[in-house]
Amino acid sequence: MSGTSIDSVDAVLAHISHHGHELQATLEHPIPPGLRQAIADISQPGNNEIERMGVLDRQLGELFADACTALLDHAGVPASDVFVIGSHGQTIRHRPPSGGNAIAYTLQIGDPSTIAERTGITTVADFRRRDVAAGGEGAPLAPAFHAAAFARAGVNRAVVNIGGIANVSLLVGETLLTGFDTGPGNTLLDQWVHHHRGERYDRDGAWAAEGAVDPQLLARMQQHPFLAQQGARSTGKETFHLNWLTRRLHGTMHRRQYSRKRRARGRDLRLRGRRLQHRPDAPPLPTTGASAAHHHRGTGPGTGMGGGCCLCLAGMANAEQPERQRR
Repeated sequence: MSGTSIDSVDAVLAHISHHGHELQATLEHPIPPGLRQAIADISQPGNNEIERMGVLDRQLGELFADACTALLDHAGVPASDVFVIGSHGQTIRHRPPSGGNAIAYTLQIGDPSTIAERTGITTVADFRRRDVAAGGEGAPLAPAFHAAAFARAGVNRAVVNIGGIANVSLLVGETLLTGFDTGPGNTLLDQWVHHHRGERYDRDGAWAAEGAVDPQLLARMQQHPFLAQQGARSTGKETFHLNWLTRRLHGTMHRRQYSRKRRARGRDLRLRGRRLQHRPDAPPLPTTGASAAHHHRGTGPGTGMGGGCCLCLAGMANAEQPERQRR
């Protein structure tokens, strides 16, 4: 998959059964700069969207297939040994029901038919739209995976995943209580440092560490309506993007790194506030995702696993098989 941070394609080889899961290999596959920009551009309304989306859908299908092939080469595993590829795809538009959209929808691209034909492996994709059709927020995978991986009898856990958008899953014993997006993870941070310094991310949070938090401005930014929502909710770069951030900072006189540290601190407060609101007795937050490995809550590719997880759930998706298999 490739998340909202668009930092790389994250590929994972795993053995999954009713008895558990075993991680066998991982790979961080680069996204060419031109393709990364095309993804960012089409994530906002613009001209000739259908043509651009069609071309980009095929290009990403080829890129995801390249990532799968590179992962198998890296692991020394033949394609014939792989039962299925689960491809989340690249989200380019997300309008969930919690956002007040009369007709909710979510759209991911990265043609699964191309992946199947290129690799010769049955490919399962389009996870999120079925969840929206069933009345959900279009984000079914992370909570399900967190429950499968981290739920334990007699233990309450809050599992935080910090990707482009951060989310949390609340586990009470072996039961998944709820899961939802908390707000921006590293998407605003990465966009800010790229805009001002031309860098993909703030390595180890070093630039942010030079600044200081402005409590008043932070408090104003935390008044965004999404952050006050209750219940199931999700969000994306359609809501939290560089233009939105620039408008919020208009007229303020602050060094740019102050603003960056303020956003990192704002993310921490949102995560901790959600935890206290839902489970006051919850233990410290286990943290996963691209931002979890960096000091000062910095951002970046981290260990190469990216800001999300992919789980093959055939009952919630559409399967594409290679043409030769269908025959």
